[in-house]
Formats: sequence, structure tokens, C-alpha cells
Amino acid sequence: MGHKETQRAELTRAKPVIAELERAVAAGSAERRAEIMRDVTDLFLSAPTQLTEEQVSLFDDIINRLIGRLESQALAELSERLSPSTGCLED
Repeated sequence: MGHKETQRAELTRAKPVIAELERAVAAGSAERRAEIMRDVTDLFLSAPTQLTEEQVSLFDDIINRLIGRLESQALAELSERLSPSTGCLED
């Protein structure tokens, strides 16, 4: 499987995960949304320089959906968790 086919397959597999995350975010408690944010952030931060552009875009999409539903304390935590990693994403 070529690079582009692999990327398409990854995005296809991600669609049900995004739908599941959206349901969990919409129906979950504030603590559950914060837990989802931590899990997604941990996944992203585990190897940010090894992620494809599509994977970074997917992370961005998920975090943007979460941001509107997070409590201020969870938003502050997200900011703290991501701030040391901003240098790894520069073009």
C-alpha cells in the first residue's frame, strides 16, 4: 500500500472514532470531556514530529470540537499540556 493509500485508510478508520468522540463529548460529563481531552492530547504528544499532516489535522479537528465544551479548568490544563510542544509544529 502506497503512502497516499495509507493516509486515506487512516482517515477512513478515523471517521467512526470522531463520531464516537462527538457522542461522548455531547453526552458526557465535564470530567469525561476533560478525560477525553487528556487521552487525545497524550496520543498527540507521544510522537508529534512523527505524525502525518493528516493526523495533525485530525488532532486539530478533535481538539477544536472539545474546546467549546470544556470547562475553564480543563482549558487551562490543555493550554499547559500543549505549550511545551508548540515548537515541534513549526514549519
